[in-house]
Amino acid sequence: MQGRVEEMLKTVKNNKDKGRVNHSAFLFGFGDGGGGPTQKMLDRMKRMRDTDGLPRVQISTPDQLFSALEKDSSQLYTWVGELFLELHNGTYTTQAQIKKGNRECERILHDIEVLSTLAMVQGSGFQYPASQLQRLWRLLLLNQFHDVLPGSCIQLVVEDALQYYAEIRRAGAGLQQEAVQSLCRELLEPEAGNAGSTLVVNTLPWERTEVISRAGPAGTETLGLVTAPSMGYAVVRELLLPPQPVVVRKREDGSIAMENGVIAACLDVMGHLISLQLLDPQRESVPDGCCANQFALFDDVPLYWDAWDVMDYHLETRKPVTTLLKPLEVTLAGGLRGSVTFSLQIGKSSTLTQEIILDAMCPYLRFLTQVEWKEAHKFLKVEFPVQVRSTNATYEIQFGHLQRPTHWNTSWDWARFEVWAHKWLDLSEHGFGVALLNDCKYGASAHGNILSLSL
Repeated sequence: MQGRVEEMLKTVKNNKDKGRVNHSAFLFGFGDGGGGPTQKMLDRMKRMRDTDGLPRVQISTPDQLFSALEKDSSQLYTWVGELFLELHNGTYTTQAQIKKGNRECERILHDIEVLSTLAMVQGSGFQYPASQLQRLWRLLLLNQFHDVLPGSCIQLVVEDALQYYAEIRRAGAGLQQEAVQSLCRELLEPEAGNAGSTLVVNTLPWERTEVISRAGPAGTETLGLVTAPSMGYAVVRELLLPPQPVVVRKREDGSIAMENGVIAACLDVMGHLISLQLLDPQRESVPDGCCANQFALFDDVPLYWDAWDVMDYHLETRKPVTTLLKPLEVTLAGGLRGSVTFSLQIGKSSTLTQEIILDAMCPYLRFLTQVEWKEAHKFLKVEFPVQVRSTNATYEIQFGHLQRPTHWNTSWDWARFEVWAHKWLDLSEHGFGVALLNDCKYGASAHGNILSLSL
């Protein structure tokens, strides 16, 4: 806004707290890339300081405004729940490499802070890398500026952003190494007969027992089952044995079954997940006649801005991906880990290769997906219909989670055809639920019983 009289009157008219409090904000200037207010705008503001028929205008600061509003806070209207912007849903997915870099670098900096804090409180003389972390956080937050993280920037900005992510990864790896060396110095010193031990670090707030890959003789990689405490570390000298190994069986029709004593999965030759059972208490997750891990391609032709928007009518153009390039085959036959792979053709020129992994004692499947994307004005999603009924799905957000409806009863519900989430979304009923996790995506939806992730 540029400080015109009609803009000022419109602001007053649209103020939801009009008549309850006597202060509101009027933001003016050339934005969306910088510029700020001009002298002409400032002169207009001065002329409206005390003009009949107009609100009294005062050049102020955010601190002064909120201090004034705080005195009348009991009179303000309160909104409970999400303030959902019914626009620009495409920015949750545009520029996949930027989204991936953002998520990875957030995790790296989190891990550095955890490990550095543990090393410092241990009292080993370790200096917390405050200045280095501040520099890396500022690089990351610069990329979270309007137009960069949304992916709606120009190509030169994309190139700069990817370089910043590479720098955070490089410098972050060094800071992690320094913190681990200080934290576990005595454990890392070689001891006689201890050459085969492995240091395992866990930066998450719960104990974890997982299959890891570690360097073996002659540069080979071997698998091992290990346990690490919450926010801590452990030296593993003897690997654990799983109560039940992973079993992988190929059937006559080409489908493959995998089981580890916790869950059992069955996939057809196209890589569709046709069954996913929680073995105790024998609960099936995939509805009869449906298949999960179904890739679908949509037309993506928004009304205005390609990088910004995806319109609701794109849902009418859904085409399941059915062109098989390489049928499902076993890549790891079981034990500590079982895995299968397959390849599909996406659209006219793109390809997708996916490895599906089941580890010993693990209550979930992992999907490692690589896409060579050469399409234009297309939108790729993967869908998971689940045998769960609920009117709301739960999504992780930056400081917790929130629920959104799985139905389109109202226009507000319909506007949530494509929503944002962080690392997971979940559909649960009493006593049972299914969650869809990711390590680099932000666009998602849950409609009815179908969880969908935008790729």
